[in-house]
Amino acid sequence: MRGGNRSIWLTGVAAVCVMVLGGLLVSCSSGDSDETATATATATSGTMESSATRVDATLADFSVAVDPALSPAGEVRFFVKNTGATMHEFVIVKSDLDPASLPVYGENDTPAEGHVVGDVDEDQITSEGEIEDIEPGTTKDANFTLEPGKYVLICNLPGHYKLGMYTAFTVE
Repeated sequence: MRGGNRSIWLTGVAAVCVMVLGGLLVSCSSGDSDETATATATATSGTMESSATRVDATLADFSVAVDPALSPAGEVRFFVKNTGATMHEFVIVKSDLDPASLPVYGENDTPAEGHVVGDVDEDQITSEGEIEDIEPGTTKDANFTLEPGKYVLICNLPGHYKLGMYTAFTVE
């Protein structure tokens, strides 16, 4: 190759290398922050561990569904999809109560900030953690370490529990 052609060829090769490396970096990134939960309590985030049991949850306006509704004790990874038109949250409550009978703020109570009459009083429950701010059309996931027992999975955004956003879940 002549000097001029060689420099054009090297420039082309360098451009291709930059595009390939850029594509690899994008495909290896951790993803959009809307796809990963910031979970609380005993939740851990990160990659799916082979020992975690996968549970798929669907939040709609205004219902909660899980598959499966039974899990072995230990690490449980919830993948929570919001198919509704409004934002939701996913709260894991350990309770032997019927899902529709959790303690709620009554007419004579002063609900905590951000809550209304009919919302679950979170000071009177045992929360194992939650996945917050699940925007419509998005899925968030997180691991939780759950002991054997009965649980209720709820959305406790204002008015959502009262409208039926709860379901039973069992850990054996």
